[in-house]
Amino acid sequence: MKHLLNFAKAILCMVFMILASCTEDEILVSEKESVTIEENLITAKAVSCNTNIDFEIKAMDVSFLPQLEAKNLIFKNSNNQAQSLLPLIKGSGVNTIRLRLWMNNTGIYGYNEVKKLSDRAKTLGFKTWISIHYRDTWADLNNQNAPTLWGWNKLNLPQLEDAVKNYTKNVVSDLKPDYVQIGNETNLGMLLPIGNFKSNLGNFKSLVKAGIKGAKEGYPCAKTIIHYAGIGDAATNYFKVLWDLDYDIMAVSYYPFYNEDLNDLKSTLIALNTINKFRVENSNKSNLRLLIAETAYPFTLKNDDKVKNIIRNYKLEPLEVGEVRATLLTRKQYPANTTGQSNYIKDLRNTLAVVPNTIGFGYWGGEYVAFSGINPLNNISGSNYDNLALFYRFDKKKYPKAYKVLPALNEFKK
Repeated sequence: MKHLLNFAKAILCMVFMILASCTEDEILVSEKESVTIEENLITAKAVSCNTNIDFEIKAMDVSFLPQLEAKNLIFKNSNNQAQSLLPLIKGSGVNTIRLRLWMNNTGIYGYNEVKKLSDRAKTLGFKTWISIHYRDTWADLNNQNAPTLWGWNKLNLPQLEDAVKNYTKNVVSDLKPDYVQIGNETNLGMLLPIGNFKSNLGNFKSLVKAGIKGAKEGYPCAKTIIHYAGIGDAATNYFKVLWDLDYDIMAVSYYPFYNEDLNDLKSTLIALNTINKFRVENSNKSNLRLLIAETAYPFTLKNDDKVKNIIRNYKLEPLEVGEVRATLLTRKQYPANTTGQSNYIKDLRNTLAVVPNTIGFGYWGGEYVAFSGINPLNNISGSNYDNLALFYRFDKKKYPKAYKVLPALNEFKK
């Protein structure tokens, strides 16, 4: 009220300068105060959060898209019309785009590429979800070593905490994602060996906490995600020790060919809600939401290129040295065909709908069709995932670069 009175006084001073006893200094001070008020309003508006935590996430990771576009691949909708991938999947019900971010800006999943793709997605009305790997390359179940810049022999724990916080803050401040994942598949921890989950749990929690803090400072509207690859007791035990961290979403990966059926997923999600109950009863923190960060299902066991697929007919393509066989444990219920793929996504959504605090799922590799590109994964040129994609090459001889949408994508909309 005092600011408003001063502002009004300044206006009167300018209008009735001769009649009033205002000084030039009073006018300048009041003008400055009014500008400050305006700036504060602009700032408040800039961080006004419209993200509904219970919004149903129907996400698709499209990190391969720039490589596909560089090869001039063509995507076709259900009417057999050529269409750019992002508008096509938006029309099919996908509402969130997930992108992986590597620290080494090599042009593949580096910051510049992610920034461009994120901006494109936002322009089309997608929500964005950034998965920060905190590595120069893939961060996954077996690879969580620190990036070159933060090597364990270069930085101690406090220095790593600052590095994680500041890096995350800068990334999130610029990209302003709706969701930000603090690490990817951090079952083993992050920034090993210092952040090893088993041998240095306290360090791991400190590093994750630094990432969460950086994300919140960078963009308070972003919802923070911690991601565990898998379900079952291991996932529950993992999140139990993280109950006191100030994040927003517990995320797990669920691939039916690595895990059990949907009832097992449901049991895991119910168990995770016991952590929510403990969290609310023992702190002033609110319920965490539950999210399936990654899932997929095959529409065929046939291979569309020379690279062996993760899920395949092992009689025709035997296991390679050191490879673990992935089995379709629910094959009778969901055969590896277009109907099975569609029914799996439908039943996944139905399962999530009956468990409290769940907010959706993300499909990994939906765009990862067979193509002769440079894929850093195992240094292969092609796709080991083409039969799990949401597009297929309908006429390989006549249209080698054309891929048509599969019926399963329609389940995102229903």
